[in-house]
Amino acid sequence: MDEVLMAAAQELDRRGWCKGRSRNEAGEVCLFGAVMSAVHPNTYGVGQGFSDEDVQKVMPHLERLTQYINSKTGLAYPGSVYKYNDFFLTTKEEAAKTLMEAAEYHG
Repeated sequence: MDEVLMAAAQELDRRGWCKGRSRNEAGEVCLFGAVMSAVHPNTYGVGQGFSDEDVQKVMPHLERLTQYINSKTGLAYPGSVYKYNDFFLTTKEEAAKTLMEAAEYHG
């Protein structure tokens, strides 16, 4: 199980879910934003940029999420997490469920 993706589901549930941005003004997050906030809980969304090293910490988890999304939809490119979040999901509950299922995915 991917502990970061499970934590991301909890972050998304706690913060709320949004489309079109990784984090909005209200602090709600998309799938990507939830993963970033799970890895960087104290700094994500406080106006600080992230280094390449910071982004590399989330990549294995985003790759797993992308593989899971691909298995469900056939979307298999780097932006598929954003596209799935913005065009396929309709509720916070669906978004959190996606993260939890991706955490358990063994594709």
